[in-house]
Amino acid sequence: MAKEGGKTVAIIGAGYTGLVTAYRLAQSGKKVTVLEYSGMLGGLASGFTVEGAPLERAYHHLFKTDTDIIQMAAELGIGDALQWHDSSVSLYYDGVLYPFKGALDLVRFKPLSLINRIRAGLVVLYLQQTKNWKKFQHVSAYDWMLRAAGKQVTEVIWEPLLKGKFDKYYDKVSMAWLWARIHVRAQSREAGGEKLGYFDGGFQVFTDALVSRLR
Repeated sequence: MAKEGGKTVAIIGAGYTGLVTAYRLAQSGKKVTVLEYSGMLGGLASGFTVEGAPLERAYHHLFKTDTDIIQMAAELGIGDALQWHDSSVSLYYDGVLYPFKGALDLVRFKPLSLINRIRAGLVVLYLQQTKNWKKFQHVSAYDWMLRAAGKQVTEVIWEPLLKGKFDKYYDKVSMAWLWARIHVRAQSREAGGEKLGYFDGGFQVFTDALVSRLR
């Protein structure tokens, strides 16, 4: 709600979208109240500890291309807490953990036939190079992959990924979402390989700094 003159604003939800919106409005001189049903600040990035180790309620990391939050971390005075680590990706299938960081790992991935390994690689290469995301808006990632990559590639690689992320809605999520994950990840890679960013102390460090500044 907003009132002309005093400009009092209520924001529903204390995830990062709500908190950053509130912060920017407060910077512009508005009076802001943030309402959160759960009692947790930071949304899915809110933190807790297990035997002293910080974790998030949902796994998070940053890419080098996530320039907005990287710049905000510096603005909040916690830029030094953001650390970059070499990416390590594997795929678990039929009781075996397969390295899955690049083209050579895909070539060695025996659960797929050779022709489907090649097909899977070409599909990912196409998505990495494609800039027009709008053509993926009105088709599900599951259906698109079935047509482009084929049944075996979809069932072995993409269906488990989508189910792990979206559960029973795995076949409903837009292909534009999956394109963004693949395309952005490709653009974030550097000559020395992919780097993933984590805050020393977990994303709760970012949440606490943002909430403290907002208050």
